[in-house]
Amino acid sequence: MKTEVTSVHVYLRHLGMAKPRAICHDGAKRWWKRHGFDWSDFVYNGIAGQKLLDTKCGLARRVVLAAELEITSGR
Repeated sequence: MKTEVTSVHVYLRHLGMAKPRAICHDGAKRWWKRHGFDWSDFVYNGIAGQKLLDTKCGLARRVVLAAELEITSGR
């Protein structure tokens, strides 16, 4: 069974760290709006990774994985 880090907090920098390619801010802004998230709040405070995962969107999973990798690699 795979264990996931669901308490990770995602910040703007994680968009650029997403693999296989970074996520642009303009595209992310549209995605945020479509899902009812507050972009300005995210820019200043980040967002709970679980909130993104709850969208069941592959893009969200990529960003959360980038945040998890940052934590597990000690950066």
